[in-house]
Amino acid sequence: MLKTDKKGRVNGAAITVVISFLIITAVLIAVIVMLFNSGKQFGKAVNKVDYAEQVYRYSAEYQLNPNLVFAIIKTESNFNTNAESQAGAKGLMQIMPSSFEWLQRYNDGEEKYSTDNLYDPDINIRYGCVFLRFLLDRYTVERTAVAAYNAGFGNVDSWLESTEYSSDGKNLSRIPYSETASYVDKVENYKRYYESNISQEYIVSGDGENTPEISDDISDEEVSENLSESSDESSEDYNGYSYEYSDDEELSEE
Repeated sequence: MLKTDKKGRVNGAAITVVISFLIITAVLIAVIVMLFNSGKQFGKAVNKVDYAEQVYRYSAEYQLNPNLVFAIIKTESNFNTNAESQAGAKGLMQIMPSSFEWLQRYNDGEEKYSTDNLYDPDINIRYGCVFLRFLLDRYTVERTAVAAYNAGFGNVDSWLESTEYSSDGKNLSRIPYSETASYVDKVENYKRYYESNISQEYIVSGDGENTPEISDDISDEEVSENLSESSDESSEDYNGYSYEYSDDEELSEE
């Protein structure tokens, strides 16, 4: 018959407590490591900016702030060349097929490409920049142009004609579509974030895509902060591509 004394039972209980403590500690460490890595990966995802060569080239050609183009791509597709919305918008800058046809006729005088070409980064960014330039020339105010990129210029035209949404026919004091209002704020915040954190030189990532170098220690909270406005007219040179732009001010007609 097996016998255990009181001392043995006490020692057994102590061992059980120690083992339980070690298990709980190990679980907590694993959770902390997982959260840290998750946050780090999310930060990298926020910092990731691809297709710099095309963005800088077409921003210079169409006189755009490249950080605004990066921000629209980030908001529209998160740099996914194969992105497609439920409405049918395609590619990096989420261009609708019907808009693509019109943009080709508007810019080139003919339709040279098919809808499938919208998945080509170079073509998508080029015509996205054509459209953005058209909207900036049409409205002269950046936030209004960005709203039109999301909601369509037919809607924005009607909002500007209403004193409920605009007091001067140029600026939107209120955007009736909550999705568009959120979109505009997100684009502007990303633009300011990129202006603060993209270096003047870009690096080539391992997969061959052009990626501007951004500090990895920027938290996501800093992206969503309402960063300070910059309204001074500026001239910049990015990787040999020069352009002039004016933040949230009137842009001269070309």
